[in-house]
Amino acid sequence: MSVVAKHGDLLYVTLDDDIGDHDMQTLLERLSAMTIRHKSRGVILDVSAMEVIDSFGCRMLQTITTVLRIHGARAVVCGVRPAVAFAMVQLALRLEDVETALDFEDAVQLLHVLTRAHV
Repeated sequence: MSVVAKHGDLLYVTLDDDIGDHDMQTLLERLSAMTIRHKSRGVILDVSAMEVIDSFGCRMLQTITTVLRIHGARAVVCGVRPAVAFAMVQLALRLEDVETALDFEDAVQLLHVLTRAHV
């Protein structure tokens, strides 16, 4: 499924390649609760293990980031593989209003900028 780790006021989530539709919905509920409970200001969603991101996956990533923003946290998706990004563009799949970063380090830097501006 996925692994969630807490570091300070950030949550770090790795999404497995075999994450299914039901698992994505469960992740949304779990992250929503954890964000509130831990008063997290940022969430990193690492999709580097995913070989495919379909239309449902894109919609769920958008939904997750929107729900987290409502809870006061900013979310960044990182680790989209080049082949996955290419396929998404070819299929006209978009991550509208979703912050993205190349890798974990870039995601942490971006979250620091976003959460600092949020204060």
